[in-house]
Amino acid sequence: MRGGTGADDPDVGPYLKFGGGGDNRITVADGGRIGLEGGCTLEVRLLIEDEKTLSAGGLLAVKDGSFSFALKDGKLNNGGMAFPKQRVATTSLMQRKHYPVDDETFFGATPIPVNRWVHLAVTYDERMKVIRTWVDGGVDRTRYLAREDEAPLLSDPTKAVEFLRGMKNVRVAAIKLSRGARQLGAVPPLEAYVQQLPFQDKIAVCVDHVDRSLPLPVEIAVILETPAGTTSLAARVSLDSHDRRQIFVDTPPWKGALHTLAVKAYARNQMIFSRSVRVTTARPGGGRRVNPDRSLTVSGKPLFPLVIYHVFPEDYAAVAEMGFNVVMPRGLSLKYMGLGGGPDPIADARACLDEARRQGVSLMVPGNTVFGSLEGVHALRGHPALLGWMGFDEPWGSLEKVLESYNVVKLLDPDSPVYCVQNNPTRFAETAEGADILAADSYPIPNVSLRDVAFRTAAAARAVAGLKPVWTILGQYGDNRPSLQELRCMAYLAVISGANGLGIYAWDERPDKKRGWYTKEHPEDEAVLRSVIQELKVLEKILLVPNTKQRTHFEPPNVALHAAVKGANGKTYLFVASDSRKQEEAVLSVEGLSVAEGVSCAGQEGGDTLHFERGRASLRLPPLHAGVYEIR
Repeated sequence: MRGGTGADDPDVGPYLKFGGGGDNRITVADGGRIGLEGGCTLEVRLLIEDEKTLSAGGLLAVKDGSFSFALKDGKLNNGGMAFPKQRVATTSLMQRKHYPVDDETFFGATPIPVNRWVHLAVTYDERMKVIRTWVDGGVDRTRYLAREDEAPLLSDPTKAVEFLRGMKNVRVAAIKLSRGARQLGAVPPLEAYVQQLPFQDKIAVCVDHVDRSLPLPVEIAVILETPAGTTSLAARVSLDSHDRRQIFVDTPPWKGALHTLAVKAYARNQMIFSRSVRVTTARPGGGRRVNPDRSLTVSGKPLFPLVIYHVFPEDYAAVAEMGFNVVMPRGLSLKYMGLGGGPDPIADARACLDEARRQGVSLMVPGNTVFGSLEGVHALRGHPALLGWMGFDEPWGSLEKVLESYNVVKLLDPDSPVYCVQNNPTRFAETAEGADILAADSYPIPNVSLRDVAFRTAAAARAVAGLKPVWTILGQYGDNRPSLQELRCMAYLAVISGANGLGIYAWDERPDKKRGWYTKEHPEDEAVLRSVIQELKVLEKILLVPNTKQRTHFEPPNVALHAAVKGANGKTYLFVASDSRKQEEAVLSVEGLSVAEGVSCAGQEGGDTLHFERGRASLRLPPLHAGVYEIR
């Protein structure tokens, strides 16, 4: 211990008091005695004497290579929890040698009180893969890990645990670090995500994260309440396993109204869970449709979205000629997520839409309740060039606002889909509740493995449970500028992992057309973009079709290799990609194949052919290989 002195409090008994010194801390050596198997629970009872302590920060607890929890800006922040990483090949010193590169981190929400004793805690349940932070016995934040593999919290026995490192003017009465996740207060035994599917006239309740210790069966009741207050039972099902379950109910018959949907769970004649949300009764018409297979049609024509962000109207013709068909617009009086900023932003947005119609592209226009866009939703709905509304970009904090905004926008314009993009995989399911289309941001260049694209796309597809389109957004700007090989590989990784659309961020990052990234000023990057987008256009009829459920397997198992099958126009196509920066060899097995030839198509380099015997083909894939093969 450094900097602490003993004292006594009539309420809590003995405690340690730390003053204003900068080297305060308590250190506990590990030496193999501290086990984090199955997860862990950290509890600290302390009193903060000075508000400056919260604003200045300090580490509540840290074990290098395992976890770091800090008090900063008045809240309990998870500075990082370390889980297993995979070693990846690199070709430059800048590239990180492991994936994932980041630990699980998030900020706190509840302000911590000053000048009274407070109980702070962090729990990690390895079986449920859930992290929770706690303030005075109440849950502050909950995060479910998006990774599907095993996720033990790493622990190096040579690294000590330190408590209160650098924290000034605090008192601590108790510290406890224990193996396993203790239930410190009320936590839900399951989660229920409500996915509105207006284009199918359905609502899906996805019951997930069911506590494995919960006795079965569990009865789920879905109750709908009309605006008049009358209720009806929409569904009642019995869960006979702890696996994810989808429950579908019909959209209520009232048109253009908000209903209340309640999900209640019962076990052994006792209610164990309840959640209520507001849902719309929007019934889309018009020419824009989100289909049950997660594809889009516009005026009856199928569309595989190739999206480009931040384009001023004078460049619509250029991006359309390259092959893009969806634009996130820029305008001198348009804010990125809103319509404010100029003398007549609605006229500016309408001018963007008019030019988009002339150039044959569709726009996603800002439309939400948070950034002053509702007037535009009412004024611009029905424009022939409007594909849908841009709801939120990487929302953080409480995500109730995403669902609330979705409901309002759908009441104003039931015909147009709402789009949201999220960069945090642990929040994909929450974000999807307020979207008809969910997009995943992935910008691995310059130093992260391209595997990030596959991971985020697959995590988004799991989050929507196959019910909604998933688009993957890739970066090309500033320092995030992929080579032709890298951009091709990322596009194929996204498609293989379940993407129903692809996007590029960004064409023009110049505020008010002043200094900043502008693709036209970088002809070598524009050429990369053109090559990949035009290749994807050639494959459009194949890309429109979702991946089949045929299983693929690499022997020996190799997480760097990815494959998926699509069936289109009576033919079968195999997509293969390697996120490795070195050559990889493996035997690929495809369910349902026997003797066949896989012929490289879409004018790809190499023109190699795959030879399948008994459904198996030997592969030797060069670094960052990406290809599609017609199976004959």
